[in-house]
Amino acid sequence: MLKLIIQITLLWMFMTSVQANARFETFLPEQETSVVVKVEYVADTQYQHTIESIRSDKHSDTWQPVLEDYANFGYQPHPYWYRFTISNPSDKPANHMLEISYPLLDEVDLYRIHSDGAMDHVKTGDRLPYSQRVVEHPHFLFPVALNPGERNEFYLRVMTKGSQLVPLNLWQPVPLFVQLSDEDQLHAVYFGIVIVIVFFNLLIFLALREKLYFYYSASALLFMLFFAIMRAKLFPYIFPNTPEFHHFLLLILPASCLLFAALFTREFLNIPHYSKKLAQLINLIIGIALTCLAGVFLLDNQTSLEFSVLCAIPGTFALLLMGPIIAILGNPMAWVYTIAWGIFMFGATVTAMSKHGFLPVSFMTEYGMQIGSALEVFILNAALAFRFYREHEEKLVAQEARLQAHSERRDAELRLLQASMTDPVTMMPNRTSFEQAIHEILEKREGRRIAVCAIEIVRFAEISKTLGHQNTDLLMCEVAKHFNRLVADVPGIIPLQGVTGQFNLCALESGAFGFMLDADIGEANTDRINEIIRALATPIDFKEMRIELQPVTGVAVCPEHGLNASTLLRHAQVAADTSEARERYLSYYRPEQDQYNARRLMMISELKDAINEGDLELYFQPKLDLKAQKITGVEALVRWHHSRYGLVRPDDFIAIAEQTGVIRSLTRWVIKEACAAQTKLAREGLDLVMAINLSAINLREPDLYDFLRNTLNDFHLDPARIYLELTETSMMQDPLEAIATLSRIRSLGVGIAIDDFGTGYSSLAYLQDMPANEIKIDKSLVAAMNIHDQGMAVLQKTIDMCHELSFRVVAEGVENGSMLNALIDLDCDLVQGYLLTPPLPYERLLDWLAEESVSSRFAS
Repeated sequence: MLKLIIQITLLWMFMTSVQANARFETFLPEQETSVVVKVEYVADTQYQHTIESIRSDKHSDTWQPVLEDYANFGYQPHPYWYRFTISNPSDKPANHMLEISYPLLDEVDLYRIHSDGAMDHVKTGDRLPYSQRVVEHPHFLFPVALNPGERNEFYLRVMTKGSQLVPLNLWQPVPLFVQLSDEDQLHAVYFGIVIVIVFFNLLIFLALREKLYFYYSASALLFMLFFAIMRAKLFPYIFPNTPEFHHFLLLILPASCLLFAALFTREFLNIPHYSKKLAQLINLIIGIALTCLAGVFLLDNQTSLEFSVLCAIPGTFALLLMGPIIAILGNPMAWVYTIAWGIFMFGATVTAMSKHGFLPVSFMTEYGMQIGSALEVFILNAALAFRFYREHEEKLVAQEARLQAHSERRDAELRLLQASMTDPVTMMPNRTSFEQAIHEILEKREGRRIAVCAIEIVRFAEISKTLGHQNTDLLMCEVAKHFNRLVADVPGIIPLQGVTGQFNLCALESGAFGFMLDADIGEANTDRINEIIRALATPIDFKEMRIELQPVTGVAVCPEHGLNASTLLRHAQVAADTSEARERYLSYYRPEQDQYNARRLMMISELKDAINEGDLELYFQPKLDLKAQKITGVEALVRWHHSRYGLVRPDDFIAIAEQTGVIRSLTRWVIKEACAAQTKLAREGLDLVMAINLSAINLREPDLYDFLRNTLNDFHLDPARIYLELTETSMMQDPLEAIATLSRIRSLGVGIAIDDFGTGYSSLAYLQDMPANEIKIDKSLVAAMNIHDQGMAVLQKTIDMCHELSFRVVAEGVENGSMLNALIDLDCDLVQGYLLTPPLPYERLLDWLAEESVSSRFAS
């Protein structure tokens, strides 16, 4: 009886062992195309097992069966060991293929124990270059060849930072590759459709510049890339030897998909318009997605991936819930969004639960996200197309309304254009139109010199105050027509095309007009231009009144005075504001006349202070009597010691003084200081004539005579030892008035000298009547005698003529001995220039006069 019990126990143990082994033994498929490989597993939580230790008997009790078809343990940080047996029960050799159909396994070590105890080891995984795989395919494929009746034991070690999902199948080779080819074709169709939709929406984005289409394109593209990475479809083609690149994409894509899905949802549903709270929520989702992206760079790979997936799941569900809420709030397109996003979420949820180990592996769990995304792409793209169509229809309706409004606005714009380019009083082109016309002419001038002319009515302010604005406007209309007819005859005139017709001039502002002409043609017809300028000054009849306008004309020429419209026009108006324009009715722009120059404007007030604060000083330039061979006089020249600009010459500030009226106090200061210096020279025993420069403006001062007389009396000076010098040009501005004023001054006994002779346009009839004692020949004539014989002849005739008119002759600008000797031969009376000395301050003048006799220094 005991023996029977023992036999029964041994038989039960044998049968149990056979059943256990048979349970995890897989036979090569003969009729079927594939079979699922049943396995046992051990979790290596301490990272301590090797192939030798795992095969030892001490671990025989730790193996546990995988009850499902495939091992699926979700995200685990440690490796798993699997064992299984494959047998060939047939009487023929067999070649099959072992497939692990989940491609995202970091490290895969397959150990094969042959019947004779030999062991093969194959190491692969998606952390290794693609070329190191046994069979180059995204799935892990291992050839299995068994002899008839042969039985091999296999051990599989899998370590991955992702999901511990190990679907094992044993295939006949041909059906396997047919199956894989069909699967690749389905993926290619899916990727192709998505790419077409992505590019279609990108084109719409580029055409319309609406962010919605860009967000949708980016979202669809990122989901497609995520599926491609999950199925390892990019690995064989993009950086196959750089698996780190694909792992990096796998880490950033979940958060990127959530980010652009949220951005698309916000735009598509117009959430800020319907709900502020939902707008805050979707902004929070966007912030979480950005945080997940940052976690890729801050956390380890597994933690980062788990964090991204766990954030994406509630984030996408929140996006789904926003659809019906926004639909209830009044946006019907939100229902379409809800359906599309719901289908996608169902597929994504199934896939995600499978990857976390909550659902077994199946076709639906493997391809659920792709199926859902494909349906979502179709539905949303149709919705976007409808939205585009609807907006297009609305735009057509709006465009019809705009065309109607455009016609009305065009008429208004024409009226506004006419108003902006036309002077409202004269209906002539205004300043803006004139500047535009100048600009166009300058662009086409091709080397021509273009003159911009500004006419200003000096008495406009007086006329306006007298007649009132309404009558002044009427007068300006008459003046504009009158001037327009006169300027039409200007040689070289350039007509202006205005909004209301063609004109010869434009209206700049109150009492000012402008016109253009070819400067070369104008300068060739100066007589005709002067005649027209005088005609402009003719009084005009208006309402039984004869009104004198006193128009003055300023001229600026391109390129000499400027290269653009605004500069030329400003310079023309500056020239019109000068005293020369008021005296001659016409003036060309000269930089020294520009009282609006920034430095000149600053120096106006500073010059007044300099006169009062003693910043001015007199320098003296000696005159040599050629016959007596001694210094007989000096010319007083003012200098300004400026705190910023240093020593300023009179050329830089005399014009300012003349334009601003400071010339009166400046001249009086010079006269007093020169008289004081004359007194001191007399005390030193030096009998010299003191020459003082006057401005033409000084001649119009009614108290000049009294001032000179009182000053001479105050310093007890001999009037004969004082000479007043005026330039030839200044006296010719109004020769009759100049002769009358100088004759009265001459009666005091002072001498009169005409300076810079030869540079103006003196009339001999006036010259012989001038109450002058001395003629100072300009240095340009003196320098010309060394250049050519004609220069010597002109200088000779000039000296002879002056002597015949009983004038003493002074030659300016004598710089060398040859010039001095030539002037002696020409019977010149006196000379001055740098040959003697540059202008000297008083103390240095005394030293210079005391050095040695003049004859030994300058005599030939």
